[in-house]
Amino acid sequence: MMKIKGINLPVGILPTGTANDFAKCIGMSTVIKEACEQIIDSTPKSIDLGYVNGKFFINVLSFGLFTDVSQNTPTNLKNTMGKLAYYLNGIKELPKFKKFKISVEGEEYLYIG
Repeated sequence: MMKIKGINLPVGILPTGTANDFAKCIGMSTVIKEACEQIIDSTPKSIDLGYVNGKFFINVLSFGLFTDVSQNTPTNLKNTMGKLAYYLNGIKELPKFKKFKISVEGEEYLYIG
């Protein structure tokens, strides 16, 4: 979308989250100083973005229990326990889980369930 609008803006990824899945996927160091050096020394690369309900996303699109667990896990617990905090909070959120139907439509794909 940005290229369509004539905007060509490179973005550097700093792995400052708990899981840092995207940063790991693209080979970023988890040490901030090293990640900054990687950004400075790198050549920009194009990546695909997802677009759902008027919003762009990268790496993961989630909803329901997965999103609730991620958003409701206390920061101090994440800082102390890392990824384990998500599992513990997920167990706590399980009783709230409700089944719902979704539909996913793409150029060559349709899922309703």
